Amino acid sequence: MIYSVLIYDTEESIAAMTDEDERERVAQHGAFQAPLRDSRKLGAVARLMPISTATSLRGDGKDKLVTDGPFAETKERLLGFYLVDAESLDEVIEAAKALPSFGTIEIRPVSYFEGSDFRHGPRLVLDQS
Repeated sequence: MIYSVLIYDTEESIAAMTDEDERERVAQHGAFQAPLRDSRKLGAVARLMPISTATSLRGDGKDKLVTDGPFAETKERLLGFYLVDAESLDEVIEAAKALPSFGTIEIRPVSYFEGSDFRHGPRLVLDQS
C-alpha cells in the first residue's frame, strides 16, 4: 500500500525558526528518509513553498474562480509530503516518529492512476541546491 505522509504547521512557527532550527529539522527528515530510501520504499518527497505563493481554483466546470492563496482556510498550512510504500499503516507510523515535531502529521493511504506507480517507474530526484 502507498501512504502519504502530510506535514502541517503554522506560518508563525516556520517564520520563527532559526538557521540552527532549520538544520536540525533537515537532519531529522534525513533520519526519516534514509531507511525508507535504502529499502526502496520512499517515493515522492516535496517541500512546498509558503502559502503566499499558492494559487487555488474553486468552482465547477469551466468557470472556475482562480484566486491567490491556499484553498483551505486554516492556521496550519501543508508544508510538504512524502509517499511511502509500506506493508501496513503501523510501519508508516513508526517511521514517521522520526520526523521533527510539527503541528500535525497526517498519514493517509493513496490510490493512483494507471502509469503513475512509482515502484516500477524510474526514480526522479530534484536537487534545489
